[in-house]
Amino acid sequence: MLLLCLHAGLCAQTITQSEPVVAKLMESHTLTCTYSGLPTSSEFAWIRQNEEKGLEWIASISGPSGSTKSYSVSVKGRFTISRDNDNQQVHLQMDQLETADSAVYYFVTVSDSAVQAPTVFPLVQCGSGTEEVTIGCMATGFTPASLTFKWEFGGSELANAVQYPTTKKDNHYTGVSQIRVRRQDWDTRKPFTCSAEHAGETFEAKVLKQEVVHKFPALSILISEIEGSQMVSFGCFAADFSPKDYTITWLRNGKKIDPSESSTFSEGKKNETGTFYNAASYIQVKENHWKDDGTNITCRFANSKEQDDVHLTYGGGCVEPSTKLEIDILPISLETMYLENNADLVCKVHSSDPVEVKWFNESGEVLSVLESPSSNTYIARTKITYDEWSKGMKWFCEASIKDSIEVPTRKNFVKNNGRNRVPPSVYLLPPVDDLSCTNMTLTCFVKDFYPADILVHWLVDNLTIDGNALYSHKTTNVIENGDLFSTYGQLTFSSDGWKDGRVFRCEVYHMSMDSKNQPIVKLITEKSSGNVNIINMNLGPSTCLPQ
Repeated sequence: MLLLCLHAGLCAQTITQSEPVVAKLMESHTLTCTYSGLPTSSEFAWIRQNEEKGLEWIASISGPSGSTKSYSVSVKGRFTISRDNDNQQVHLQMDQLETADSAVYYFVTVSDSAVQAPTVFPLVQCGSGTEEVTIGCMATGFTPASLTFKWEFGGSELANAVQYPTTKKDNHYTGVSQIRVRRQDWDTRKPFTCSAEHAGETFEAKVLKQEVVHKFPALSILISEIEGSQMVSFGCFAADFSPKDYTITWLRNGKKIDPSESSTFSEGKKNETGTFYNAASYIQVKENHWKDDGTNITCRFANSKEQDDVHLTYGGGCVEPSTKLEIDILPISLETMYLENNADLVCKVHSSDPVEVKWFNESGEVLSVLESPSSNTYIARTKITYDEWSKGMKWFCEASIKDSIEVPTRKNFVKNNGRNRVPPSVYLLPPVDDLSCTNMTLTCFVKDFYPADILVHWLVDNLTIDGNALYSHKTTNVIENGDLFSTYGQLTFSSDGWKDGRVFRCEVYHMSMDSKNQPIVKLITEKSSGNVNIINMNLGPSTCLPQ
Protein backbone atom coordinates (compact mmCIF):
# COMPACT_ATOMS: atom_id res chain seq x y z
CA MET A 1 0.00 0.00 0.00
CA LEU A 2 1.20 3.50 -0.85
CA LEU A 3 0.40 6.79 0.87
CA LEU A 4 0.31 9.81 -1.45
CA CYS A 5 -0.11 13.22 0.18
CA LEU A 6 -0.06 16.64 -1.56
CA HIS A 7 1.25 19.83 0.06
CA ALA A 8 1.59 23.31 -1.49
CA GLY A 9 4.99 24.92 -1.80
CA LEU A 10 3.76 28.50 -2.31
CA CYS A 11 2.79 31.54 -0.29
CA ALA A 12 0.66 34.63 -1.12
CA GLN A 13 -1.34 32.67 -3.71
CA THR A 14 -4.32 30.34 -3.32
CA ILE A 15 -3.72 26.58 -3.73
CA THR A 16 -6.38 23.86 -3.57
CA GLN A 17 -4.73 20.48 -3.25
CA SER A 18 -5.74 16.84 -3.63
CA GLU A 19 -6.71 14.83 -0.56
CA PRO A 20 -4.25 12.18 0.74
CA VAL A 21 -4.85 8.83 -0.89
CA VAL A 22 -3.82 5.21 -0.34
CA ALA A 23 -3.04 3.35 -3.56
CA LYS A 24 -1.87 -0.15 -4.44
CA LEU A 25 1.31 -1.16 -6.26
CA MET A 26 1.10 -0.94 -10.09
CA GLU A 27 -2.13 1.10 -9.87
CA SER A 28 -2.58 4.61 -11.31
CA HIS A 29 -3.49 7.86 -9.63
CA THR A 30 -3.70 11.54 -10.59
CA LEU A 31 -2.64 14.42 -8.34
CA THR A 32 -4.31 17.75 -9.14
CA CYS A 33 -3.44 21.21 -7.87
CA THR A 34 -5.85 24.10 -8.50
CA TYR A 35 -4.33 27.56 -8.16
CA SER A 36 -5.27 31.23 -8.46
CA GLY A 37 -3.28 34.45 -8.47
CA LEU A 38 -0.53 33.01 -10.65
CA PRO A 39 0.18 34.09 -14.25
CA THR A 40 -0.33 31.52 -16.99
CA SER A 41 3.31 32.06 -17.93
CA SER A 42 4.49 30.46 -14.68
CA GLU A 43 6.61 27.33 -14.74
CA PHE A 44 5.25 24.58 -12.48
CA ALA A 45 6.98 21.60 -10.90
CA TRP A 46 6.36 18.64 -8.60
CA ILE A 47 8.78 17.52 -5.90
CA ARG A 48 8.38 14.82 -3.25
CA GLN A 49 9.84 13.60 0.02
CA ASN A 50 9.61 10.10 1.51
CA GLU A 51 10.91 8.67 4.76
CA GLU A 52 14.16 7.36 3.29
CA LYS A 53 15.18 10.26 1.04
CA GLY A 54 15.34 14.01 1.08
CA LEU A 55 13.46 16.26 -1.32
CA GLU A 56 13.40 14.88 -4.87
CA TRP A 57 12.45 16.88 -7.93
CA ILE A 58 10.38 14.67 -10.23
CA ALA A 59 8.70 16.74 -12.99
CA SER A 60 8.30 20.28 -14.36
CA ILE A 61 6.34 21.97 -17.16
CA SER A 62 6.95 25.30 -18.90
CA GLY A 63 4.45 28.11 -19.32
CA PRO A 64 2.18 29.08 -20.82
CA SER A 65 1.81 26.37 -23.47
CA GLY A 66 3.46 23.53 -21.56
CA SER A 67 5.55 22.63 -24.58
CA THR A 68 8.61 21.81 -22.46
CA LYS A 69 8.41 18.99 -19.91
CA SER A 70 11.16 17.43 -17.80
CA TYR A 71 11.21 14.32 -15.60
CA SER A 72 13.57 12.69 -13.13
CA VAL A 73 14.99 9.29 -14.06
CA SER A 74 12.98 7.58 -11.30
CA VAL A 75 9.58 8.51 -12.81
CA LYS A 76 10.32 9.02 -16.50
CA GLY A 77 7.98 6.88 -18.63
CA ARG A 78 5.55 6.35 -15.73
CA PHE A 79 4.54 9.89 -14.69
CA THR A 80 3.05 12.58 -16.94
CA ILE A 81 2.77 16.27 -16.01
CA SER A 82 0.15 18.46 -17.73
CA ARG A 83 -1.53 21.82 -17.26
CA ASP A 84 -5.02 23.23 -17.85
CA ASN A 85 -4.72 27.02 -18.00
CA ASP A 86 -8.47 27.57 -18.46
CA ASN A 87 -9.26 25.83 -15.16
CA GLN A 88 -5.99 26.91 -13.53
CA GLN A 89 -4.96 23.36 -12.75
CA VAL A 90 -1.78 21.28 -12.92
CA HIS A 91 -2.00 17.48 -13.05
CA LEU A 92 0.47 14.72 -12.29
CA GLN A 93 -0.66 11.40 -13.77
CA MET A 94 1.13 8.54 -11.96
CA ASP A 95 1.06 5.08 -13.55
CA GLN A 96 2.64 1.77 -12.50
CA LEU A 97 3.09 2.94 -8.91
CA GLU A 98 6.08 1.54 -7.02
CA THR A 99 6.99 1.37 -3.34
CA ALA A 100 9.38 4.33 -3.75
CA ASP A 101 6.44 6.48 -4.91
CA SER A 102 4.97 6.57 -1.39
CA ALA A 103 5.77 10.14 -0.33
CA VAL A 104 4.55 13.65 0.40
CA TYR A 105 4.22 15.50 -2.91
CA TYR A 106 4.77 19.26 -3.19
CA PHE A 107 3.49 21.54 -5.93
CA VAL A 108 5.89 24.45 -6.58
CA THR A 109 6.36 27.27 -9.10
CA VAL A 110 8.52 30.27 -9.86
CA SER A 111 6.89 33.25 -8.16
CA ASP A 112 5.66 36.18 -10.22
CA SER A 113 8.26 38.50 -8.65
CA ALA A 114 10.98 36.59 -10.48
CA VAL A 115 9.53 37.31 -13.93
CA GLN A 116 11.68 39.73 -15.91
CA ALA A 117 10.73 40.91 -19.37
CA PRO A 118 13.04 40.54 -22.38
CA THR A 119 14.61 43.29 -24.42
CA VAL A 120 14.24 42.49 -28.12
CA PHE A 121 16.75 43.58 -30.79
CA PRO A 122 16.72 43.13 -34.57
CA LEU A 123 19.58 41.33 -36.34
CA VAL A 124 20.43 41.94 -39.99
CA GLN A 125 22.66 39.98 -42.34
CA CYS A 126 25.52 41.92 -43.89
CA GLY A 127 26.41 41.58 -47.56
CA SER A 128 24.10 38.94 -49.02
CA GLY A 129 24.14 38.59 -52.79
CA THR A 130 21.57 35.77 -53.01
CA GLU A 131 17.86 35.81 -53.73
CA GLU A 132 17.17 35.43 -50.00
CA VAL A 133 18.21 37.48 -46.98
CA THR A 134 18.65 36.10 -43.47
CA ILE A 135 17.32 38.30 -40.67
CA GLY A 136 17.05 37.59 -36.99
CA CYS A 137 15.74 38.64 -33.62
CA MET A 138 17.43 38.45 -30.20
CA ALA A 139 15.70 38.58 -26.83
CA THR A 140 17.92 39.10 -23.78
CA GLY A 141 17.74 39.45 -20.00
CA PHE A 142 14.50 37.55 -19.35
CA THR A 143 13.24 35.00 -16.83
CA PRO A 144 11.71 32.45 -16.78
CA ALA A 145 13.19 30.63 -19.76
CA SER A 146 9.99 30.03 -21.70
CA LEU A 147 9.78 32.39 -24.70
CA THR A 148 8.26 31.97 -28.17
CA PHE A 149 9.12 33.94 -31.32
CA LYS A 150 6.70 34.73 -34.14
CA TRP A 151 7.34 36.54 -37.43
CA GLU A 152 4.95 38.62 -39.53
CA PHE A 153 5.21 40.50 -42.81
CA GLY A 154 2.45 42.54 -44.39
CA GLY A 155 -0.06 41.27 -41.83
CA SER A 156 0.64 37.57 -42.54
CA GLU A 157 2.43 35.18 -40.20
CA LEU A 158 5.63 33.59 -41.55
CA ALA A 159 6.07 29.88 -40.90
CA ASN A 160 9.67 29.12 -41.87
CA ALA A 161 11.41 30.70 -38.87
CA VAL A 162 14.00 28.86 -36.78
CA GLN A 163 14.07 29.30 -32.99
CA TYR A 164 17.20 28.23 -31.14
CA PRO A 165 17.17 26.90 -27.55
CA THR A 166 17.49 29.59 -24.89
CA THR A 167 20.83 29.99 -23.14
CA LYS A 168 21.35 30.99 -19.51
CA LYS A 169 23.90 33.40 -18.08
CA ASP A 170 23.87 35.12 -14.67
CA ASN A 171 20.35 33.79 -13.95
CA HIS A 172 18.93 35.39 -17.09
CA TYR A 173 18.12 33.93 -20.48
CA THR A 174 18.83 34.82 -24.09
CA GLY A 175 16.87 33.58 -27.09
CA VAL A 176 17.47 33.93 -30.83
CA SER A 177 15.28 33.35 -33.86
CA GLN A 178 16.16 33.73 -37.53
CA ILE A 179 14.28 33.53 -40.80
CA ARG A 180 15.11 33.68 -44.51
CA VAL A 181 13.00 36.14 -46.51
CA ARG A 182 12.73 36.92 -50.20
CA ARG A 183 15.04 39.67 -51.40
CA GLN A 184 12.20 41.31 -53.33
CA ASP A 185 10.24 41.66 -50.07
CA TRP A 186 13.34 42.88 -48.22
CA ASP A 187 14.06 45.52 -50.87
CA THR A 188 10.63 47.13 -50.33
CA ARG A 189 12.00 48.46 -46.99
CA LYS A 190 8.74 47.42 -45.32
CA PRO A 191 9.26 46.06 -41.79
CA PHE A 192 9.30 42.41 -40.78
CA THR A 193 7.85 42.14 -37.27
CA CYS A 194 9.48 39.82 -34.75
CA SER A 195 7.27 39.14 -31.71
CA ALA A 196 8.65 37.55 -28.57
CA GLU A 197 5.89 36.15 -26.34
CA HIS A 198 6.93 35.91 -22.71
CA ALA A 199 5.02 35.72 -19.44
CA GLY A 200 1.73 36.48 -21.16
CA GLU A 201 3.05 39.63 -22.84
CA THR A 202 4.32 40.35 -26.34
CA PHE A 203 7.48 42.33 -27.14
CA GLU A 204 8.19 43.41 -30.70
CA ALA A 205 11.12 44.49 -32.85
CA LYS A 206 10.90 45.75 -36.42
CA VAL A 207 13.51 44.51 -38.89
CA LEU A 208 13.81 46.40 -42.16
CA LYS A 209 16.35 47.24 -44.80
CA GLN A 210 18.21 50.41 -43.94
CA GLU A 211 18.29 53.23 -46.44
CA VAL A 212 21.37 53.11 -48.65
CA VAL A 213 23.77 56.03 -48.30
CA HIS A 214 24.18 57.83 -51.64
CA LYS A 215 27.38 59.81 -52.08
CA PHE A 216 28.72 60.94 -55.43
CA PRO A 217 32.50 60.71 -55.86
CA ALA A 218 35.13 63.33 -56.50
CA LEU A 219 36.33 62.72 -60.08
CA SER A 220 39.75 63.39 -61.57
CA ILE A 221 41.51 62.48 -64.82
CA LEU A 222 45.23 62.10 -65.57
CA ILE A 223 47.28 61.57 -68.72
CA SER A 224 50.57 59.73 -69.28
CA GLU A 225 52.64 59.79 -72.48
CA ILE A 226 55.65 57.52 -73.07
CA GLU A 227 57.87 58.86 -75.80
CA GLY A 228 58.15 56.52 -78.78
CA SER A 229 55.24 54.25 -77.75
CA GLN A 230 52.72 55.90 -80.11
CA MET A 231 50.09 55.36 -77.41
CA VAL A 232 48.67 57.75 -74.80
CA SER A 233 47.34 56.47 -71.44
CA PHE A 234 44.49 58.07 -69.48
CA GLY A 235 43.39 57.34 -65.92
CA CYS A 236 40.07 58.26 -64.32
CA PHE A 237 39.70 58.16 -60.53
CA ALA A 238 36.48 58.19 -58.47
CA ALA A 239 36.93 58.59 -54.70
CA ASP A 240 34.58 57.84 -51.78
CA PHE A 241 31.26 56.99 -53.39
CA SER A 242 28.31 54.86 -52.33
CA PRO A 243 26.62 52.53 -53.16
CA LYS A 244 29.08 50.32 -55.03
CA ASP A 245 27.01 49.93 -58.21
CA TYR A 246 28.47 52.22 -60.85
CA THR A 247 29.71 52.45 -64.45
CA ILE A 248 32.68 54.30 -65.91
CA THR A 249 32.46 55.10 -69.60
CA TRP A 250 35.12 56.66 -71.85
CA LEU A 251 34.25 58.96 -74.75
CA ARG A 252 36.29 60.61 -77.50
CA ASN A 253 34.67 63.73 -78.87
CA GLY A 254 31.35 62.58 -77.45
CA LYS A 255 31.46 59.03 -78.86
CA LYS A 256 31.98 55.92 -76.74
CA ILE A 257 35.34 54.18 -76.90
CA ASP A 258 35.36 50.38 -77.17
CA PRO A 259 35.07 49.19 -73.53
CA SER A 260 37.48 46.34 -74.23
CA GLU A 261 40.21 48.97 -74.23
CA SER A 262 39.65 49.94 -70.57
CA SER A 263 39.92 48.22 -67.17
CA THR A 264 38.42 49.10 -63.78
CA PHE A 265 38.67 47.99 -60.18
CA SER A 266 36.94 48.95 -56.95
CA GLU A 267 37.86 48.70 -53.28
CA GLY A 268 35.50 49.41 -50.37
CA LYS A 269 36.21 50.97 -46.99
CA LYS A 270 33.95 51.35 -43.98
CA ASN A 271 33.37 54.10 -41.46
CA GLU A 272 30.62 54.94 -38.99
CA THR A 273 28.16 56.09 -41.68
CA GLY A 274 28.48 53.29 -44.23
CA THR A 275 30.67 51.59 -46.81
CA PHE A 276 32.35 53.78 -49.43
CA TYR A 277 34.31 52.82 -52.51
CA ASN A 278 37.14 54.00 -54.74
CA ALA A 279 37.34 53.11 -58.41
CA ALA A 280 39.86 53.65 -61.18
CA SER A 281 39.63 53.11 -64.93
CA TYR A 282 42.51 53.14 -67.41
CA ILE A 283 42.49 53.39 -71.19
CA GLN A 284 45.01 53.73 -73.99
CA VAL A 285 44.38 55.48 -77.32
CA LYS A 286 46.59 55.91 -80.34
CA GLU A 287 48.71 59.06 -80.30
CA ASN A 288 47.24 60.36 -83.57
CA HIS A 289 43.72 59.96 -82.10
CA TRP A 290 44.69 62.32 -79.31
CA LYS A 291 47.08 64.90 -80.71
CA ASP A 292 44.62 66.81 -82.77
CA ASP A 293 43.59 70.32 -81.66
CA GLY A 294 40.23 70.24 -79.92
CA THR A 295 40.21 66.48 -79.29
CA ASN A 296 38.28 65.82 -76.09
CA ILE A 297 38.66 62.70 -73.93
CA THR A 298 35.85 62.27 -71.38
CA CYS A 299 35.51 59.98 -68.38
CA ARG A 300 31.84 59.57 -67.38
CA PHE A 301 30.91 58.17 -63.96
CA ALA A 302 27.28 57.13 -63.46
CA ASN A 303 25.20 55.41 -60.80
CA SER A 304 21.47 54.78 -60.45
CA LYS A 305 20.74 58.40 -59.51
CA GLU A 306 23.11 60.68 -61.42
CA GLN A 307 26.15 60.99 -63.64
CA ASP A 308 29.04 63.40 -64.12
CA ASP A 309 31.88 63.92 -66.59
CA VAL A 310 35.50 64.99 -66.32
CA HIS A 311 37.41 65.98 -69.48
CA LEU A 312 40.83 66.48 -71.00
CA THR A 313 41.09 68.60 -74.15
CA TYR A 314 44.15 68.70 -76.43
CA GLY A 315 45.19 72.21 -77.44
CA GLY A 316 48.42 72.17 -79.45
CA GLY A 317 50.53 70.46 -76.80
CA CYS A 318 48.59 71.99 -73.90
CA VAL A 319 46.23 69.79 -71.92
CA GLU A 320 43.42 71.68 -70.26
CA PRO A 321 41.78 69.73 -67.42
CA SER A 322 38.32 70.46 -66.13
CA THR A 323 38.33 70.12 -62.34
CA LYS A 324 35.31 69.71 -60.10
CA LEU A 325 36.00 70.60 -56.47
CA GLU A 326 34.70 68.28 -53.75
CA ILE A 327 32.98 70.11 -50.89
CA ASP A 328 32.74 68.50 -47.47
CA ILE A 329 30.28 70.03 -44.96
CA LEU A 330 31.06 68.78 -41.45
CA PRO A 331 28.25 67.73 -39.07
CA ILE A 332 27.38 70.41 -36.54
CA SER A 333 28.06 69.85 -32.83
CA LEU A 334 24.71 68.92 -31.27
CA GLU A 335 26.16 69.51 -27.80
CA THR A 336 27.05 73.10 -28.68
CA MET A 337 23.76 73.66 -30.51
CA TYR A 338 21.52 72.43 -27.67
CA LEU A 339 23.54 73.80 -24.74
CA GLU A 340 24.70 77.13 -26.22
CA ASN A 341 21.89 77.69 -28.77
CA ASN A 342 24.32 78.03 -31.67
CA ALA A 343 26.99 76.03 -33.50
CA ASP A 344 29.68 76.40 -36.16
CA LEU A 345 28.87 75.37 -39.72
CA VAL A 346 32.13 74.27 -41.36
CA CYS A 347 32.84 73.83 -45.06
CA LYS A 348 36.08 72.06 -46.07
CA VAL A 349 37.65 71.82 -49.54
CA HIS A 350 40.85 69.96 -50.54
CA SER A 351 42.75 71.31 -53.55
CA SER A 352 46.34 71.70 -54.73
CA ASP A 353 45.27 74.94 -56.45
CA PRO A 354 44.38 78.14 -54.57
CA VAL A 355 40.67 78.02 -53.75
CA GLU A 356 38.07 80.54 -52.61
CA VAL A 357 35.44 79.17 -50.22
CA LYS A 358 32.41 81.13 -48.98
CA TRP A 359 29.17 80.61 -47.07
CA PHE A 360 25.94 82.25 -48.29
CA ASN A 361 22.49 82.38 -46.73
CA GLU A 362 19.20 82.10 -48.61
CA SER A 363 19.30 85.83 -49.41
CA GLY A 364 22.73 85.57 -51.07
CA GLU A 365 24.51 87.36 -48.22
CA VAL A 366 28.15 86.32 -47.66
CA LEU A 367 28.44 85.00 -44.09
CA SER A 368 32.01 83.79 -43.67
CA VAL A 369 35.66 84.58 -44.15
CA LEU A 370 38.09 81.98 -45.50
CA GLU A 371 40.52 80.69 -42.88
CA SER A 372 44.23 80.33 -43.61
CA PRO A 373 44.75 77.14 -45.66
CA SER A 374 46.66 74.20 -44.17
CA SER A 375 48.05 71.24 -46.19
CA ASN A 376 45.95 72.11 -49.26
CA THR A 377 42.82 72.25 -47.10
CA TYR A 378 40.61 75.33 -47.27
CA ILE A 379 37.98 75.98 -44.60
CA ALA A 380 35.12 78.47 -44.35
CA ARG A 381 33.22 78.74 -41.09
CA THR A 382 30.02 80.50 -40.09
CA LYS A 383 27.87 80.44 -36.95
CA ILE A 384 24.18 79.50 -37.08
CA THR A 385 21.59 79.77 -34.30
CA TYR A 386 19.30 77.10 -32.90
CA ASP A 387 16.22 78.89 -34.25
CA GLU A 388 17.68 79.10 -37.77
CA TRP A 389 18.70 75.45 -37.71
CA SER A 390 15.49 74.04 -36.24
CA LYS A 391 13.28 76.01 -38.66
CA GLY A 392 15.01 74.43 -41.66
CA MET A 393 16.82 77.47 -43.07
CA LYS A 394 19.23 76.75 -45.92
CA TRP A 395 22.90 77.72 -46.29
CA PHE A 396 25.19 77.33 -49.29
CA CYS A 397 28.93 76.63 -49.40
CA GLU A 398 30.54 77.75 -52.66
CA ALA A 399 34.07 76.86 -53.80
CA SER A 400 36.01 77.92 -56.88
CA ILE A 401 39.62 77.91 -58.06
CA LYS A 402 41.04 81.42 -58.01
CA ASP A 403 41.20 83.18 -61.37
CA SER A 404 39.30 80.30 -63.02
CA ILE A 405 36.48 80.95 -65.50
CA GLU A 406 34.71 77.71 -64.50
CA VAL A 407 31.35 77.81 -62.75
CA PRO A 408 31.87 77.54 -58.94
CA THR A 409 30.91 74.31 -57.17
CA ARG A 410 28.11 74.73 -54.64
CA LYS A 411 26.68 72.50 -51.91
CA ASN A 412 23.83 73.30 -49.54
CA PHE A 413 23.18 72.52 -45.88
CA VAL A 414 19.68 72.34 -44.44
CA LYS A 415 18.06 70.65 -41.46
CA ASN A 416 15.37 68.46 -43.02
CA ASN A 417 12.56 68.54 -40.48
CA GLY A 418 10.34 66.12 -42.41
CA ARG A 419 7.13 65.16 -40.62
CA ASN A 420 5.85 66.08 -37.16
CA ARG A 421 8.33 65.84 -34.31
CA VAL A 422 7.95 63.02 -31.77
CA PRO A 423 9.40 63.45 -28.24
CA PRO A 424 11.49 60.61 -26.80
CA SER A 425 10.78 58.31 -23.89
CA VAL A 426 13.72 58.25 -21.46
CA TYR A 427 14.69 55.50 -19.02
CA LEU A 428 17.61 55.79 -16.60
CA LEU A 429 18.81 52.29 -15.73
CA PRO A 430 20.87 51.62 -12.58
CA PRO A 431 24.08 49.59 -12.71
CA VAL A 432 24.23 45.85 -12.20
CA ASP A 433 24.13 45.03 -8.49
CA ASP A 434 27.46 43.20 -8.34
CA LEU A 435 29.73 43.98 -5.41
CA SER A 436 32.70 42.44 -7.22
CA CYS A 437 32.62 45.09 -9.94
CA THR A 438 35.19 47.88 -9.61
CA ASN A 439 33.41 50.03 -12.20
CA MET A 440 29.73 50.92 -12.51
CA THR A 441 27.81 51.84 -15.67
CA LEU A 442 24.61 53.87 -15.79
CA THR A 443 22.55 53.64 -18.97
CA CYS A 444 20.22 56.34 -20.27
CA PHE A 445 17.96 54.63 -22.81
CA VAL A 446 16.20 57.04 -25.19
CA LYS A 447 13.60 55.59 -27.53
CA ASP A 448 10.96 56.37 -30.16
CA PHE A 449 11.80 59.94 -31.18
CA TYR A 450 11.85 61.95 -34.42
CA PRO A 451 13.89 63.54 -35.94
CA ALA A 452 17.21 61.82 -35.23
CA ASP A 453 19.14 64.84 -33.84
CA ILE A 454 19.41 64.24 -30.08
CA LEU A 455 21.84 64.95 -27.24
CA VAL A 456 22.39 62.81 -24.12
CA HIS A 457 24.17 64.94 -21.49
CA TRP A 458 25.43 63.80 -18.06
CA LEU A 459 25.83 65.73 -14.79
CA VAL A 460 27.05 64.51 -11.39
CA ASP A 461 25.90 66.52 -8.37
CA ASN A 462 24.78 69.18 -10.91
CA LEU A 463 28.34 69.54 -12.25
CA THR A 464 29.36 68.74 -15.81
CA ILE A 465 31.65 65.74 -16.25
CA ASP A 466 33.48 67.16 -19.28
CA GLY A 467 37.21 66.97 -18.66
CA ASN A 468 36.75 64.93 -15.49
CA ALA A 469 38.97 61.83 -15.69
CA LEU A 470 36.81 60.00 -13.12
CA TYR A 471 34.01 59.59 -15.65
CA SER A 472 33.80 58.33 -19.21
CA HIS A 473 30.68 58.53 -21.34
CA LYS A 474 29.53 57.63 -24.81
CA THR A 475 26.36 57.80 -26.88
CA THR A 476 25.63 55.32 -29.67
CA ASN A 477 24.66 56.21 -33.20
CA VAL A 478 20.88 56.43 -33.48
CA ILE A 479 19.12 53.19 -34.40
CA GLU A 480 16.26 53.48 -36.90
CA ASN A 481 13.18 51.41 -36.09
CA GLY A 482 10.45 52.09 -38.63
CA ASP A 483 9.72 55.83 -38.63
CA LEU A 484 11.29 56.48 -35.21
CA PHE A 485 14.78 56.46 -33.72
CA SER A 486 16.39 55.19 -30.52
CA THR A 487 19.79 55.56 -28.86
CA TYR A 488 21.42 55.14 -25.48
CA GLY A 489 24.14 56.89 -23.51
CA GLN A 490 26.35 55.22 -20.94
CA LEU A 491 28.30 56.74 -18.04
CA THR A 492 31.08 54.62 -16.50
CA PHE A 493 32.79 55.41 -13.20
CA SER A 494 34.35 53.81 -10.11
CA SER A 495 32.02 51.86 -7.83
CA ASP A 496 33.15 54.16 -4.98
CA GLY A 497 31.38 57.02 -6.73
CA TRP A 498 28.14 55.06 -6.66
CA LYS A 499 28.31 54.15 -2.99
CA ASP A 500 28.97 57.64 -1.60
CA GLY A 501 25.50 58.99 -2.44
CA ARG A 502 26.25 61.17 -5.45
CA VAL A 503 23.32 62.28 -7.63
CA PHE A 504 23.64 61.28 -11.29
CA ARG A 505 21.65 63.24 -13.83
CA CYS A 506 20.85 62.29 -17.43
CA GLU A 507 19.58 65.18 -19.56
CA VAL A 508 18.10 64.52 -22.99
CA TYR A 509 17.78 67.43 -25.45
CA HIS A 510 15.56 67.14 -28.53
CA MET A 511 13.88 69.68 -30.77
CA SER A 512 10.46 68.21 -29.95
CA MET A 513 10.65 69.87 -26.51
CA ASP A 514 8.45 72.92 -25.90
CA SER A 515 11.60 74.84 -25.04
CA LYS A 516 15.12 74.03 -26.23
CA ASN A 517 16.39 74.89 -22.75
CA GLN A 518 14.14 72.39 -20.96
CA PRO A 519 15.47 68.86 -21.47
CA ILE A 520 13.95 65.64 -20.20
CA VAL A 521 15.78 64.95 -16.93
CA LYS A 522 16.22 61.67 -15.06
CA LEU A 523 17.95 61.46 -11.65
CA ILE A 524 19.31 58.47 -9.76
CA THR A 525 21.38 57.79 -6.65
CA GLU A 526 22.57 54.61 -4.98
CA LYS A 527 19.91 55.07 -2.30
CA SER A 528 17.06 55.53 -4.80
CA SER A 529 18.05 52.80 -7.22
CA GLY A 530 16.19 50.15 -5.27
CA ASN A 531 12.92 51.89 -6.16
CA VAL A 532 13.67 52.12 -9.87
CA ASN A 533 12.11 49.63 -12.27
CA ILE A 534 15.20 47.72 -13.40
CA ILE A 535 15.22 46.65 -17.04
CA ASN A 536 17.84 44.07 -17.95
CA MET A 537 19.15 44.95 -21.39
CA ASN A 538 21.90 43.80 -23.70
CA LEU A 539 22.71 47.25 -25.04
CA GLY A 540 25.03 46.12 -27.85
CA PRO A 541 22.80 45.51 -30.87
CA SER A 542 24.54 44.43 -34.06
CA THR A 543 24.16 47.01 -36.77
CA CYS A 544 24.68 46.34 -40.39
CA LEU A 545 26.13 49.16 -42.41
CA PRO A 546 24.62 49.50 -45.90
CA GLN A 547 26.82 48.54 -48.82
